[in-house]
Amino acid sequence: MAKVDFQPERPHELLGVYRDAETAQRVLDLVQEKLHVPQGRIGAQADEVDALRAEMAEQMEHTVLAPQAGLILTKETTKGAALIGPLAIVIGMAVMLPLVFFFAQDVNVKTRLAAGLGVGAFLGGTVALVLISLGAKRPNAKLAAERGVTVRVPVDTPDVRAAMIDAKPIRLDVIDDGGRPLETLTTEEEDNDEGIVQQFGDRAKKWP
Repeated sequence: MAKVDFQPERPHELLGVYRDAETAQRVLDLVQEKLHVPQGRIGAQADEVDALRAEMAEQMEHTVLAPQAGLILTKETTKGAALIGPLAIVIGMAVMLPLVFFFAQDVNVKTRLAAGLGVGAFLGGTVALVLISLGAKRPNAKLAAERGVTVRVPVDTPDVRAAMIDAKPIRLDVIDDGGRPLETLTTEEEDNDEGIVQQFGDRAKKWP
């Protein structure tokens, strides 16, 4: 998501993180030789710091905080909530509704219907919150720059963006020449072909 750039006159640069040094070098060679990008660099400590800062800023930007409800949803759990939440609520209502009609014979139909739907929605929502929390990234999970190799190029053009995205980065950000994050172009989660349910299942197996 693009951020408001209060210093648009500052040059924009691209900062990618790739899974290994070989891939990082191949990307840098490509943009330097074919796209004529000057003075790119790999694995600089300052770039690792900027990549970490960009990732943490993105996480905060997409985190939903509701202190009054004791609720914190990160970027990953928010995506899961959009899919798992409604599904769990519908299942909960479908399970509870027949039970209410079966056991509450002395209550009128409207009351039984409202009770069944309400209790089912509450139970389904509770189960969804548990599943969503299990599917979040582990607290000790490493950030992109901690498990990959950075590539920084001093230009931001559509062809350079495309070349860096085609190489399947862990993440790719637009920053200014001072390292301030401006926009996240792609992350490994967005580029992952497996479904959100599969991702949640894999993460839940690795907890705690």
